[in-house]
Amino acid sequence: MELPVGLQAGQFLLAVGLGAALGLVYDVLRAGRRVCPKLTGLSDAVFAAVLLLAFLAFALYPGRGEARLFVFPAAILGAALYFGTASRGVLR
Repeated sequence: MELPVGLQAGQFLLAVGLGAALGLVYDVLRAGRRVCPKLTGLSDAVFAAVLLLAFLAFALYPGRGEARLFVFPAAILGAALYFGTASRGVLR
């Protein structure tokens, strides 16, 4: 099934936002690891579960039940933008 270019662009922008949100979740968990290093394994497991559920929910709702490959590079772009701009402020 074909998806119009406008909807693809919208999904791409949503995936960039998803990547930035996942970067925020990672930073929150990273702050917890800095306070208590024994939580590293647990926080990694929590992040993996959040990541899995986020991509699954994205494929089901904005993706209309189809996992599109451009979502992954878009999420990486969003995370890179987040880590390049807001991450330092969040970690303080």
